[in-house]
Amino acid sequence: MELEQERTNINIDGSPMPVFICRPRGDERLPAIVVIHEILGLTPHHEDVACRFAREGFVGAAPHLFFDIPIPDFTDRQSFMRFRQSIDDAKMVDRIRTLVKHLLDRPDVESESIGIVGYCFGGYTALLATSQIPEIKALADYYGGGNPETVHESARKIRVPVLGMFGQEDQGIPVEVVHETERILKEAGVPTEFHIYPGAGHAFFNDTSPERHHPGAAADAWPKTVDFFKRNLRVTSPV
Repeated sequence: MELEQERTNINIDGSPMPVFICRPRGDERLPAIVVIHEILGLTPHHEDVACRFAREGFVGAAPHLFFDIPIPDFTDRQSFMRFRQSIDDAKMVDRIRTLVKHLLDRPDVESESIGIVGYCFGGYTALLATSQIPEIKALADYYGGGNPETVHESARKIRVPVLGMFGQEDQGIPVEVVHETERILKEAGVPTEFHIYPGAGHAFFNDTSPERHHPGAAADAWPKTVDFFKRNLRVTSPV
């Protein structure tokens, strides 16, 4: 399949937020998947994920939410936590909201067919965004951590299908927190599919991080994610 790649900027309070967009070549209207990056910001890995979705019949859109935020060198957990705590969650959600509106204005994006997937910081932020942006119609959360109270408060507001992908050995996201999130969603009648992979830790899907990548878990998670979005965004498989 031939793909078209585009680098564009979206106006965020007078400043340009870079967005990488990848889609199958052609002029048909397609569902879109917003790809939210990890704590290191937008990387070639996330752009590659956007193109993987494009090969499955979606418009993949990966924004750089940290475009105006200096990302430090994480020399220890303290430096990581200082940076994480400095991020304004509401501002990140607003940036996703602006991107979603931009996508809906594009002639190649199908209305009512916007999904979102996030990894690590992105999984947490995608969950928050889904709880606040009604145009998002399906969420895939890959090992999104964060404050459990905030996670569960946001989960209570979600009414669209949710897919959760977590590693059983993830030291930053207790399995009991994952189970409680799943319980909240199911109790509210939200179509929910959670998978916890034995032997996998945090960031198991990132194949550019050999020390964290878990090939078996990643290989199982990807087709489940594609199928989840195709079912819930009513995607016709590409020829």
